[in-house]
Amino acid sequence: MKIRQLGPRILVAGVAACLGLATATAQDINKFENGAHVRASVFSGSESRIGILANVNSRCQSEDLPDVKVARKPAKGELRLDTTPVVIGVTRASAYWRCNGKEVEMVGVFYKANEGFVGDDRIVVDVDYKIGQVRRVTYVVKVR
Repeated sequence: MKIRQLGPRILVAGVAACLGLATATAQDINKFENGAHVRASVFSGSESRIGILANVNSRCQSEDLPDVKVARKPAKGELRLDTTPVVIGVTRASAYWRCNGKEVEMVGVFYKANEGFVGDDRIVVDVDYKIGQVRRVTYVVKVR
């Protein structure tokens, strides 16, 4: 049996603090690693990227994109998962700070609230990183 050494990776499930910001922060990574809920704020009726999911290797390159299964669909909107290029931006405290500015492919988590809906919605996804780790990520979306 041949065993392939995978080496260190960034497992990212991030949410941009400002809509449209295309960076993954160390805080986002820590939230995910600790299994905390990811919070996002969006406008009713418009689609926004609320999260990113990826494997990034020590050479700052995308590896196998994770498989994502929706465990709970949003009650008041639509969810779309699609590959998207994202620029890495982590703090110097991260082992991957040298990857800052590099563009990698990630799975984007996009949400669009139903027209006229205002309030909170919740989405739950299971993410298989293909390295023996399946993580559950809960997105709590505040719709304004």
